[in-house]
Amino acid sequence: MGKLLNGSAGGVLACHVPPGLVDEVLEVTGRAQRRFRALPSRLGIYFVLALCLFSGSSYGSVIAKVVAGRRDLLGAAGWRLPSSTALTKLRRRLGEAPFELLFRRLSGSSVSRSAPWSHVFGLLLVAWDGTNVDLADSSANAAAFGRPSCKKGAAGNPQSRPCSRIATARWRVALSNYLGLRSRC
Repeated sequence: MGKLLNGSAGGVLACHVPPGLVDEVLEVTGRAQRRFRALPSRLGIYFVLALCLFSGSSYGSVIAKVVAGRRDLLGAAGWRLPSSTALTKLRRRLGEAPFELLFRRLSGSSVSRSAPWSHVFGLLLVAWDGTNVDLADSSANAAAFGRPSCKKGAAGNPQSRPCSRIATARWRVALSNYLGLRSRC
């Protein structure tokens, strides 16, 4: 069953986040499992990434999507979908470090000059994108990020403005910063 679970590489996610890279990141950050677990660390990485894609779904439906291609084989081996509590413990066991390192490994300008339309007039072709994210209404957040304004002054919750620069030839995130409302993208 261990090979089946480790083989649950997240389908489409595995195309963009290769299992070998996930294993390397887990090893470097000391989060690779030393013994067989019902929920391997690699599966946990893909589960957390899938949570980002399906943010409106429950833990149970997200893990079901991650293992969908192998669910019959896993079921035949006696594996059942884990509880929300078990998935929460898996997230805590993994922590932040593997995701930070995974982001760093996947981000950056990894576009070669030979990629079609990667460079124009000798410069890397990029696109910018951003959005506003409402933050908790606290004095610390208001001091750090400011509040949106209207004719009557400051209004609403403090907001952060995540902005990304994306190399258009490979669509990889080249730079990501969380900027306050007072900053410019």
